[in-house]
Order: sequence, then C-alpha cells, then structure tokens
Amino acid sequence: MYLPALATIGRDLGADSAAMQTTLSVFFIGLSIGQLLYGPLSDRFGRLAPLYAGLALYTAASVFCGVATSVHMLWAGRLAQALGACAGLVISRAAVRDLFDVMQAARVFSRLMLVMGLAPVLAPLIGGQMLLVASWRMIFWTLAAFGIASMIAVRVVLPETHRGPRTTLHPVAVFGGFVAILRDRSFLWHALTAALATAALLTYIVASPAVLMEHYGVSPQHFGLFFGANAIGLIAAAQVNAHWLRRHTPQQILRISTAVLLAAGVAVAITATTGIGGLYGIASAWFWQLTTLGFVSANASAGALREQGARAGSASALMGALQFGLGAVSGAVCAMLTALHWVPSPLHATGLVTLALTAAAFAAHRASTLPAVVLPQTSV
Repeated sequence: MYLPALATIGRDLGADSAAMQTTLSVFFIGLSIGQLLYGPLSDRFGRLAPLYAGLALYTAASVFCGVATSVHMLWAGRLAQALGACAGLVISRAAVRDLFDVMQAARVFSRLMLVMGLAPVLAPLIGGQMLLVASWRMIFWTLAAFGIASMIAVRVVLPETHRGPRTTLHPVAVFGGFVAILRDRSFLWHALTAALATAALLTYIVASPAVLMEHYGVSPQHFGLFFGANAIGLIAAAQVNAHWLRRHTPQQILRISTAVLLAAGVAVAITATTGIGGLYGIASAWFWQLTTLGFVSANASAGALREQGARAGSASALMGALQFGLGAVSGAVCAMLTALHWVPSPLHATGLVTLALTAAAFAAHRASTLPAVVLPQTSV
C-alpha cells in the first residue's frame, strides 16, 4: 500500500531511493524468517494463539511505521511488521490442510489466492488514492486498523482447526522436522515450484516503482491502476482454476500452467530488454505472468502440503520461507545488476531475473514428475 508513496516518504525522511528500496527487502526478509517460527508454534499450540500474537505485533508495528521520523525507524518498523504479518501466511495455509483433502485443498487454495494474490496488487491502487487526501502516514495507520479488524474477524469466525497430535518445540526436534519435510520429494519440488513462481511476483512488486514511475513516468495514482489490472487477471485465474479442478487433477493443471508461466517469463524478458511495446508491452507481459501465477500457486501449494498431516504448520512455514527468501534474493539481484551497471536499467534487470525464476519454476515442476531414484541396498 505504501509503494506509491516511496518517493514522498524518502523526501520526508531524508532518504535516497536505495534506502527506501531497503524497506521492501527488510520486509521480505522478515516474512521469510518469521514463518519458520510460526510453523512449529502453530503445530505445538494450535493455530489461533500464534495467529493472535502475530496480528497484535503487526498492528503495533504498523503504528510504529506511521510515526517514524527516520528511515532507520522505518526499517525497524517494517521488519517487525513482517514478523507479525507472516503468521497469517503460515496459519491460513495450515488451516486449509487441516480441513481438506488434496483435491478440495487445491480449490480452497484458489479462493485463498484471491486474498494472497489480490492484496499486493490492489494495495498500491488504494495507497495511491489515499495520497490524494492524506499524508503517507495515514497509510500505515490504516494498516494498523486493518490489523485490529483482522483480530476481531478471527475471534468471531475462525475456529481452532488443529485437532491432531501436538509436536514438541525442542530445537533438535524442530530442526529434524524441517529436515524430514525437505526430504519429502513431493513437498520439495512442489514447494519450489510455488516459491519460484511467487518470487517472480515479488520481483515485480519490488521493481515496479522504479520501472513504472521512474522509467516510464507513471504518476502515483495511475501506478495503482496497473496493479488493479493484474488483480483482474488473478481473480479470473482463481475462478477458472477452481472450475477446472472439477474435471482435472492439480498435476494436470500444473503441467500446462508452468509451461505457460515460462512463456510469460520469456515475454517479460523480451519486452524489458528490447523495449518492444514500451510501457504497455511490459505491462501486458506482466499481466500474463501474474495471471498464470493464479493457476501455479494454488495447485503447487496443495501438492506440497498433501502428505504433511500434523506437520502442516511447519511445512507451510518452510514453503513461505522459500517464497519470500527467494523474493528477497531476486530483489537484491535486480538491485545489484543495476548498481554494478551490468545492465542498462532496472527494467532490464527485472526482465532477466523474471526469466530465470519462471524457467526454474518450470524445471522444478518437471522434476516433481520424475520417478524417485532408489539406490541399491548393500550389506557389509
């Protein structure tokens, strides 16, 4: 929601564009690390208690960001905001796994994608319009109010969904649980497919202010309209995916959608590096890419969590940590390519990184379909 205000916040806090870009990277790092905490906590104490704690931290951190007087305060606030926000990411996925089998879960993840996918693409549209009538600080106070509303909604609507055996929080057991989950080939390859595809979305989110507003001169208010157009694509994809799951398996849909995602990544790279189509060329390629994400993410997430049972919280945490960890790395790579002048502009860097991520997502899904290699047993 604060993306359209990055330049304004930088002027008010005396920070350059690199320092403001760091507020995004810090947030992604917090989302990646924090999920590894909430996963085991939700498997041990149930889903609700960690969720309340995370929402409370998110609300307090949003207020702190709203009163920040330096970019360093904003960095700290954004990190705390992420450490609270990631509770919702982990626990929503785990609750779906608690309640539904793999076919039902894929359909529910399509609905969940409407929230998880629409939030980051609609928020800049809302934030840009808010800047017309209020200060950038109002954006963070609005997020604090949203945190309070979320806690009320959880209290009124959401029951405890984790009714299976509770795991231990002993560090050795927690680490061993993560290792066991990663050794599950189905989880690993499906989680990587979802994480790489989502990292391509996060690359777009991180790079879009520089590309759209600085490179192409889009205004803060019109900046949000491009995100709104992508939201329409995500809505359509989620609805179509839920309908297709009545006749096709998640694997069948993934096989096609990962190939289409790779084609979209090629289109982004071509339009970004050649300038073909200008602003609307790159915007159209991004629309194609983000719409396809609506098919890939839901089905890959269902496949990753299919066999996790009582460890659904930890598995969801690992999947989320991969997503935002890769997102943070991809954003840093874009910045490095531009800072070292290895590419002419942030637009070129974004195109190349997007192509690499979508190609890797395609390869990860193909690896998930290969038969496991069974090594021969030997005796001494």
